[in-house]
Amino acid sequence: MKVADLMVTDLAVVNQDISIREAVIQLADARVHAMPVVDRRDRLVGVLSSSDIVQPTADSEPVLASTAIGIAGTASFRAS
Repeated sequence: MKVADLMVTDLAVVNQDISIREAVIQLADARVHAMPVVDRRDRLVGVLSSSDIVQPTADSEPVLASTAIGIAGTASFRAS
């Protein structure tokens, strides 16, 4: 079996220009822990994961951090 046999090709992506809060909502809506990040031309520029969000915001934005932790902890989470 190869990666191509298991990979998903219909990807949910996040644009690099949106806010972290909007990215958290998109992760929750897609029920995933990570998303490819694209630029304005839909070119891949990176990957954003829920653990990436928790680290930089844990001290400065506790609401975002707890929202990101909610995404990581439950598939049925919905951001408000």
